[in-house]
Order: sequence, then structure tokens, then C-alpha cells
Amino acid sequence: MESNATSHKICPALIGRWCKKTILVWLSVVLILVILALMFVIWVATGPRSLQEVTPQISAQINQQLPNYQIELGDIILSWDHWQSPLDARFQEVHIRTQAGQMVSKLEYVDVSLDPLKFLTGTVVLDEVTLYSPVITIFRKPDGEYI
Repeated sequence: MESNATSHKICPALIGRWCKKTILVWLSVVLILVILALMFVIWVATGPRSLQEVTPQISAQINQQLPNYQIELGDIILSWDHWQSPLDARFQEVHIRTQAGQMVSKLEYVDVSLDPLKFLTGTVVLDEVTLYSPVITIFRKPDGEYI
């Protein structure tokens, strides 16, 4: 009987230690995420940052969302714009073509203001989009439909 009594005394102690370790692990994960988010904010806030290394991947993601068009991006620049809309992405040399290769639009650059809190959680929410020097071409198919 004594062994059963001691096992009941040990179990709450083990569960207590396990709970403490689990809480410490979760707190560590949260702390690491907060530190990474702060590092990202400081990185962006200290000056415009080029995303040239990942621009092809971002362009590919955009092209997957627009199957009838092909988007070409020269570069993407992240900057801290102002406090009302702090995270700004500038897409430079934006060319939009049909799948047949016809130029539909050419823009010197496009400024996109992003919601920074949503962006840090992995969701892209656009607050504002501004087009600079747009050249837009409209094509009419033989059946009368416009491209």
C-alpha cells in the first residue's frame, strides 16, 4: 500500500513540473516571435529595404493569383512611410501582359500601404494603392470583348 501512496504523491509533482516546462517553452516561443517582429520593424524603419532577392518569388505568387496575366516586377522596396500607414511597399517597373504577351499596362512604380499588424501575422491587407505613371493599353477582340 505504501507504494501506491507514494506514486500518488509523485504524480502531482511530475505534472506540476511538466506544466512549468510547457509554460516556459510557450513563453520562450512568444518571446522569440516578439523579438523577431521588433527586429523586422527596426530593419524596415532604419531605411528603405530592397527585396530584390525575393522579388521573383513574390512575382510568381502574384501571377498564380492572376492566371490570365503575367506580372513582371523590377524590384520591391519596403519602407517606413509614416505613422498613419507605416509599412509601405513600392513595386518598381511593373509590366502587365496578357498570356499572349501583349502589354496591357506599364507602371513606373506602384506604392502599396500595408496593415503592419496583419502583415506580421502573415496576412497581406492593403490599406492604399497608388499608381505612378501608368500606361494602359486596351485591346478589343474580334468578338467585341475587351482585354
